[in-house]
Amino acid sequence: EFKGKPIPNVGMPPDFKVAFFGDNGLESIEKESGHVLALIARQKAHMVIHSGDLDYHDNPRAFDQMITKHLGASYPYFFSPGNHDNKQYYVPQGYQEILMRRVRATGANCTGEAGIHTWCTYRGFSFLLSGFHLFGYPHDWHEFYIEQHLEKAKEHGA
Repeated sequence: EFKGKPIPNVGMPPDFKVAFFGDNGLESIEKESGHVLALIARQKAHMVIHSGDLDYHDNPRAFDQMITKHLGASYPYFFSPGNHDNKQYYVPQGYQEILMRRVRATGANCTGEAGIHTWCTYRGFSFLLSGFHLFGYPHDWHEFYIEQHLEKAKEHGA
């Protein structure tokens, strides 16, 4: 379990915006990546869920610097790894450490393995992150994890 520092329970704003995307690159190489992040900032999205393939260049530091440049160091940027992120996910200062640091800065409440089997709630919005087909977990474990957490959410009226 990894939790952010508690923030006042302000709930989900009525205009709550979540930006979803995947298959991004580093703006120093793929200029569109910076344009997408700038659009998210202009549209005032409250958070991002990035569904893997974070930068294509195995460079967690540059990835984090790009996010920070456009959205800020404590911006709620959640992600799961894609197949192009495997080499730099579990290493020191790798993608998983970046995710956990960002979660802690947001006040989100997350359980499970960061980015792989993760259930999070941020400002009243609950979501799953899954590194499905990655890191040697059997496929049925991901399915079980997802099904189990969606059932729990249904029981609680989500």
